[in-house]
Amino acid sequence: MSDLSNWSSFKNSFYKESSLSAKYLRIGRKKRINPTPLISKYITEQLTEPTLVSGKGIIRAELDLFINRFLKGEPKNIEVWQQYRRAYDRIPLVAGAIDITTDNTIQSFHISGPNKEKIQELKKKFNLVEFFHNVCKQMLIYGNSFVEIVKDSSGIVDLKILPPIQMFVNRDKKGNFRPNQPDAYLQYLPHKPMEPIAFSYDEIVHFKLNPIGESAYGNSIIHPLLLLLQIKINTESNMDTILERYAAPLMHFQVGTPEQPATQAEIDAMSADLQDIQADTELVTDHRVVGTVLGSENKAMNIEPYLDYLENQIITGLQVPLVLLGRGDMDRAVAEVQFDAFDRRVKTIQRTIKRIAERRIFKAHLGDVSEDQIPELMWGEPEQRQSREDMELIIQLKSSGIITAQKANSLLPEEYQEKLPEEIAKPQPQPFMKQPPEREGKEPPLDRIKTARDKRKPTQRRN
Repeated sequence: MSDLSNWSSFKNSFYKESSLSAKYLRIGRKKRINPTPLISKYITEQLTEPTLVSGKGIIRAELDLFINRFLKGEPKNIEVWQQYRRAYDRIPLVAGAIDITTDNTIQSFHISGPNKEKIQELKKKFNLVEFFHNVCKQMLIYGNSFVEIVKDSSGIVDLKILPPIQMFVNRDKKGNFRPNQPDAYLQYLPHKPMEPIAFSYDEIVHFKLNPIGESAYGNSIIHPLLLLLQIKINTESNMDTILERYAAPLMHFQVGTPEQPATQAEIDAMSADLQDIQADTELVTDHRVVGTVLGSENKAMNIEPYLDYLENQIITGLQVPLVLLGRGDMDRAVAEVQFDAFDRRVKTIQRTIKRIAERRIFKAHLGDVSEDQIPELMWGEPEQRQSREDMELIIQLKSSGIITAQKANSLLPEEYQEKLPEEIAKPQPQPFMKQPPEREGKEPPLDRIKTARDKRKPTQRRN
């Protein structure tokens, strides 16, 4: 009887407090059906509703839900990409190398070829120099940069650089996009993992740096350095402990003398005084206390070679000349080799940006045009580009020995000409072949060789 009364009281309070349950009750009474199954269904719905509080533990991460539900292509490790950004934000060596590479890569450029007037308007409207600067920096940090193209019938009306960490390439297992695929690219939203933003292939321009094979993503220049950077950070974070332990000298205090030995109470009192000693504290004792500086006594470790090794490895991976990083202690020949390698690196990035910009951005703005009607992006202003090409030609002619150093120097622009050494500026004429010394007297007869040959014995003659 008590169970029935408890159920009755629960049911009455449930009807009063829940408008939805009251609705179920009205429906049940009107249709002459038992409302209890409807109430049970409501309770079940509320218990399984994901918006209700159901504890703090999460069985599946939001990112896993997104990947398993929507992503058909290659996943990526978001945590690693976040480490790229933290390395750029917190390590000056990494930030300096990326900024220097970006500044040397993205220069002024001009447009040449057909339809160049429309692209010049686009360049002016969106400040494409600054736009490519931001794209290049993302390519170096993350290995990727994603740009949304917003266009109407007149062409591109907006270029939005999206956060690379949130962008996913949604290709099939063969590395292809489906025809007219509406979700070729997905933007993952951490606060709405089940509501990603889908983009078609034509809506996103994907800049990839140094992809390996047919990989969906490029590779950050920071990725091979993550372990070394972590070791460097850990070492530097422990530097204060190292300095505190080993920078101050190790001291030894002797209390008492053979004639006047110290008591245990005196030793304990001296030890207590030394516990609170500061760097600027002066000790005053009698003649029975003698202090001796022992130094580190081989307790300190010279970590400079290890730090140099780490930094050399990091600089090698960042591919930036030491001179540009403020480390100029090297000879000129080594610096020139590093600058040549850096120049090739910069041109490689420029070619990547140029190719993708022409095929995707310029073509999207011009509309349905053939490949030969797309203008060309040329890095550098026209006069600067021509001057650079001329100097490269002069260097090649000099290296091949076609022209002399004096001639090459005279062909360079005036601001690049150097004062040559005297032996190079005014070389002495050198005869093509060394002439034999003049002989006095009569010239030998012309048939001298023939006469000498005839006098040989038959066995001495050559076959």
